Amino acid sequence: MLKNLKLNDKLIGAALKLVIPKSHQEAANTALAEFVHRHPRLRILELGGRIDFQPKWDYKKMRRGRS
Repeated sequence: MLKNLKLNDKLIGAALKLVIPKSHQEAANTALAEFVHRHPRLRILELGGRIDFQPKWDYKKMRRGRS
């Protein structure tokens, strides 16, 4: 557990204006939660150019097969 964490005052000030948290700790926790929530979605971008496009693929047929 980190007790003393040096944070950028300008970033904390900006976060306090955006989120209106009750404390610097709440602002930091909100930012960390946002980062943890978004980070896995950013990994999708790594797939760019790695998935072959199949113009004849019938996505509707695939959906019918799930039912």
